[in-house]
Amino acid sequence: MVNSSQQTLFKIKRIVVTEEKLRGNRENIPFISNELAIEAIDIITMFRAEGWKF
Repeated sequence: MVNSSQQTLFKIKRIVVTEEKLRGNRENIPFISNELAIEAIDIITMFRAEGWKF
């Protein structure tokens, strides 16, 4: 991931979709995304956020 100093008109929100769970200090996707201030959600949460219905 590269941090850019480019100015934008709006804040860019980054979200990682993963099925891994945050457990302790293990280096997994949710742990690393928290360290980088990126939200990590599961697939069901993404479906709900996007308003997808099945």
